[in-house]
Amino acid sequence: MLYGPNTNNGSIIYMIECQVDYLMQLVQRMDEEGIAAIDVKRAVMDEYNVALQDDLAGVEVWQAGCHGYYRVPSGRIVTQWPHSMTEYRSRTQRPGLDAFDIVAAS
Repeated sequence: MLYGPNTNNGSIIYMIECQVDYLMQLVQRMDEEGIAAIDVKRAVMDEYNVALQDDLAGVEVWQAGCHGYYRVPSGRIVTQWPHSMTEYRSRTQRPGLDAFDIVAAS
């Protein structure tokens, strides 16, 4: 999914470029390694989301008590990225297959 959750707070064009680069690396590895399908492991996704919400809780401006577009009724922030663009690039630079459930091609 491109332009997914928690991708606002900087240049969305740059973030999408990072996402496309990440995706293309995954597709290339799938082709080279005979992988039919990949899916993010639930535990990895849950751990990431907990850490992300913790980081977002540390951004004072988003804790002002107002109801912004970025917060869903449960209180969870779903649109904002709490770090720099450099950090985003670093996290999307090289996909690790250990974060995915993998289905080998038959």
